[in-house]
Amino acid sequence: MNNNQVPQNTDKGLKNILLGTQMQKNTIAIIAGVVGIISLFLPYAKAQAFGFSQSVSYIQTGNGIVLLILILIAMGAYIARRGGIGFILSAIAALLTIVDFMSIASVVQDSYGIASHGMGAYLAVIATIAMTVAAFIGANSIINNK
Repeated sequence: MNNNQVPQNTDKGLKNILLGTQMQKNTIAIIAGVVGIISLFLPYAKAQAFGFSQSVSYIQTGNGIVLLILILIAMGAYIARRGGIGFILSAIAALLTIVDFMSIASVVQDSYGIASHGMGAYLAVIATIAMTVAAFIGANSIINNK
């Protein structure tokens, strides 16, 4: 290399320099975690009969507090760049929300239209699955790059 040549930067951009690819994947999981926390306070299940309506949020159920703790610890793991721990906790949270969603689905089916899922149920399932998938894609890209 002579003195007239300028060294080429092989990095893909400022975002990769500052955050790195793993942090970009973790950002997706953190955003999904925030959506998951918000979903815990939205109506999870609704029942309507004879002009009366009642709804319950996920946080009011027995598993709501457990799910809140799982999501908060998983988000902390993603912030600390501990994707493996975040993935495990996200997977447990996703399994918990899917099982709860299915149990409410059986009640909805047996209630002949009186009970239904609320917006919080759908958002909780989508958010916890998104946290798990984002962590898995991040872990998979690290394994393939080495």
